[in-house]
Amino acid sequence: MKSSLLQSLFDEEERRPLSVSELNEQVRNAIERQFSSVWVEAEILNFVAANSGHWYFTLHDGDSQLKAACYVRNNSRIRFQPFDGLQVRVRGKLSVYQPRGEYQILVESLQPVGEGALRVAFEQIKLKLGKERLFDEEFKRELPLLPKRVGVVTSPNGAAFHDVLNVLSRRTKTVNITLIPTRVQGETAGGENEGAVK
Repeated sequence: MKSSLLQSLFDEEERRPLSVSELNEQVRNAIERQFSSVWVEAEILNFVAANSGHWYFTLHDGDSQLKAACYVRNNSRIRFQPFDGLQVRVRGKLSVYQPRGEYQILVESLQPVGEGALRVAFEQIKLKLGKERLFDEEFKRELPLLPKRVGVVTSPNGAAFHDVLNVLSRRTKTVNITLIPTRVQGETAGGENEGAVK
């Protein structure tokens, strides 16, 4: 009995302790493996748009909160400006910010929830396009009664393009179709669509 107690004391001394950084790294790796893709619905609090372009905020459900970071490479694809009090659905992965040992969600996509939130997002997009003068009368062209050419910005393999072809072939034979192939899903879809219509 005495020897096993003595041995355990020596074993404890021999064991190399982890540094805080090492422990935080191990915790981060475990959390990222276990929670590599999660969906969370909550209200935004303490929203900050940093000079770096990154967004930082807290997700809150009334009982608990979770730190969130949305880096510029992801938030550049989000079509509205988040704000405190907005209810959102977030997709991302859990991670640990090692210097402070705090776990957080790294946001990959963000959607407003509810009719009011969608209206806010719509109004923000409309305001942004208005600042770019895209609604100015001087840029508007009169639509012809019978157009000769119609441009379709979509995937050449998707159902949408074939639907347009079917409808136009039933209604008229005098319209030429120009397909501008672009991705309509995935991370690069937004940027490709913007480039296609310019």
